[in-house]
Amino acid sequence: MPPEESTFAGSDAMNFSMSVRNRGRSRGGTSRSAGRRTWCRTDPAWEVLEARALLTAVTGGVLSPTAAVVTKAQAVISGGAASEFTRYQSDLQRAEASSRVTSAAFANLKADGASLAQAIETAPLTSQGASQDLVELQDVLDQAFLDASDKSAQWNQVSQQLGEALYGVTFTTDLPDQAFTDMQTVARQARVTAAERQRILADEKAIDTVLGPNVDTDLGGSVPRDPVVAYYDGQVTQFVHKR
Repeated sequence: MPPEESTFAGSDAMNFSMSVRNRGRSRGGTSRSAGRRTWCRTDPAWEVLEARALLTAVTGGVLSPTAAVVTKAQAVISGGAASEFTRYQSDLQRAEASSRVTSAAFANLKADGASLAQAIETAPLTSQGASQDLVELQDVLDQAFLDASDKSAQWNQVSQQLGEALYGVTFTTDLPDQAFTDMQTVARQARVTAAERQRILADEKAIDTVLGPNVDTDLGGSVPRDPVVAYYDGQVTQFVHKR
């Protein structure tokens, strides 16, 4: 008997299959969910991939973009919205300073991300499709550091985002559920208050407004990246503190 295909149950048992889904995904551009942005793409065509090392090439590690991507993102933001960026950095640093994310919790989430990324890389996706899934996976895992104030319905949205980041991947284990649980652990330990989160999101919105619709999203990777989200992704290690 072949192993049963895993389903991903979020915090409120919102089950859905981790195999290929026709979910009417957005076509191009960005979409906002739960106060964060995720890049969407057209559904991938199927093809057998040659050996590749997308995890390092695209993301530099699941919980951090490459240094070059972060540097380019910072240049884009500071060059077009300098004062708004300064305020954003200050608010983000205050939230990071009060965080109590342990090295162990961070390591668990990082290991989950690496395993999920490996599943994406070995799935029958196009190279572009896999690259996009890897970026979306990074974005949704990293947002956990701000999600301490999330209520049940908001965590349901996060679980949907995780499902979309794993588009086209089939699991025979409970790995997605474990990653979701570890995201919630990180969120609790980060202790970002609702007020702190709202300030950070307001800062991001202010930056977006100043940068406008024609912001540079070519940050050096194989897929477009929102520079604000890419910059934030590069800062999440600052939430981790040794005890």
